[in-house]
Amino acid sequence: MRKEECVFSGFPIHPGHGKRFVATNFISTKPVLPFHSRRCGVLYDEKKNPRYVSWTKSYRKNNKKGQTDQDNLKRRKRALSNLKKQGSASVRGFHGADAESLRVMKHSVHQAHSAAGAQDKSAAAAAARSEMKARKDLKKGKAAK
Repeated sequence: MRKEECVFSGFPIHPGHGKRFVATNFISTKPVLPFHSRRCGVLYDEKKNPRYVSWTKSYRKNNKKGQTDQDNLKRRKRALSNLKKQGSASVRGFHGADAESLRVMKHSVHQAHSAAGAQDKSAAAAAARSEMKARKDLKKGKAAK
């Protein structure tokens, strides 16, 4: 026997418990709605949103209730240890290229881009210097006249 889940509260419904509701205007593949208790059914009929009812599972999940600091710490530690094992970012091979060749390719592309950027910067700086010098010479020529 299997447990069902309440449509409204998200609580488990054990066999022989709860109520099932079949809406007459409901045309669906699953027209039977299981409810944990009468209270769940009434709130569903009133069209209450379970995300705003404080004791439902969806409310507690959305508002991060019931989480302890230890759970958060465990999650964080596990994530950190995973990163330490694999380096800063995990890379895996695909389409016949192994991870190491991809890493080398990425590194070479990065170096090429940084070298090109440095050359562009130095060329731009030289052009700016020559332009400034031309302006100064032009001003000196006008001041001498």
